[in-house]
Amino acid sequence: MSSRLTCRFPRSTAEALLLWTVLFLGASTARAQASAPQPVQQEARVRQAILNFVDGWNRHDIPAMASLLTANANYVNNEGHWWKSRDEISAGFGHIPTPDFLKSSMTIDIQQLRFLGDSVAVAHGILEIHNIPPDGQGERAFTYVLVKQNGEWLIDDFQNTRVLHPVPTAPIQK
Repeated sequence: MSSRLTCRFPRSTAEALLLWTVLFLGASTARAQASAPQPVQQEARVRQAILNFVDGWNRHDIPAMASLLTANANYVNNEGHWWKSRDEISAGFGHIPTPDFLKSSMTIDIQQLRFLGDSVAVAHGILEIHNIPPDGQGERAFTYVLVKQNGEWLIDDFQNTRVLHPVPTAPIQK
């Protein structure tokens, strides 16, 4: 017994147009889905932007760190100084005593990352700067707000706060 495949051609211009439209839209949708970064890819890109900033610190490369900031970035450091642009942040990092900065290294633990839309992400966690004077040592809680500009994730706002006393995780009893 043989099978025979039959192909029917559209009988009218309208049927032909409908067939081509369906084929075109199906191919376009598949191509768009394949090229659009998926949430897991976006999360990896946001994490990498933060890790690149840490790498810039560890290489003591202020221009590399600045390149990961938006022009209007804000930074509140652990002493409460508020720097209000990429240039001001770069200048602030440039005023860290050279021996302290050149010996220091940073480790970071991104504990939470969430998206507030397609182009805004917020990261929270703990960082620690090593090989610095004792008054600057210890864990710091951080927040980074990143925005996607021209397909690249950049830091728009960030802060770190010294953790002086561990916060209880249990709810407060009334």
